[in-house]
This record gives sequence, structure tokens and C-alpha cells, in this order.
Amino acid sequence: MKKTLLTGMAVGILAGMAALLTEYVVGMTTDLWFEELSPVSILLSCILTNVVGAVIFQKLDQKTTKAKLYYGFVVGAVTLLTTLNTIFNPPQEQFGVAGHPVHIIVALLSIWLVPRWMKKNTSIPQENPTAKAN
Repeated sequence: MKKTLLTGMAVGILAGMAALLTEYVVGMTTDLWFEELSPVSILLSCILTNVVGAVIFQKLDQKTTKAKLYYGFVVGAVTLLTTLNTIFNPPQEQFGVAGHPVHIIVALLSIWLVPRWMKKNTSIPQENPTAKAN
């Protein structure tokens, strides 16, 4: 569980930094700045969602051989729902211009890094560990 939480936090911090950079670039190019997209709210949201995501991936990995695929579906569905929420209930006018790219960047990093880092130190059992390789 410790590895799961640390992986979620690490991915959350990296995704948060990428989200902040995305929000900054969008803000500079469009001159749209939103108080809801503060560095603290973005970082905390990214860390929390990726810790939860890492726990979900760990549970999926224990139950199925297609954990990466299912995790991608879960992240995609959550991203779609949060994006739809900001489309139908925007906190401010044109909020989606900055909010939607942030959602997409965080989701893509989560789909890419959580499974990779969770599986990084997993050893593959051999049928005959004493057999020599060619």
C-alpha cells in the first residue's frame, strides 16, 4: 500500500506541475485567468485524484490481467464526467478554455504513469529459475 500511495502522490505532483504549466500557457495565450484554477487547488486535485487512481489500479491489477486497459477506461470516464460538468455548470464564462486542457493533460499523465510506475518493480516469476538463458 505504501508504494501505491507514493506512486499516486508522485504522479499527482508531476501531473499537477504539467497542469499548472498548461493553465499558464492557456492563460498567456488567451488572457483568461480564473481564480478557481489556483496553484493550490490544481496541485491538491491532481494529488488526490492520482492517489485514488493508484489505489483503483492496484485493486484492478489484483483482479484482472487487463488492469491497464480498465484503468484507462476509468480515468477516461472520470475525465469525461468532470469535463461535462464544467461544460454544463461552468464556474465562469469561458472556463472550459482553460479547464478542459488541464483535465486532459492530467488524465493522459495518469493513464501513462500510474500503471507504468506501479508495475515497475514487479518481478515476473520464471517457470524454472535455475535454467540458463541461451
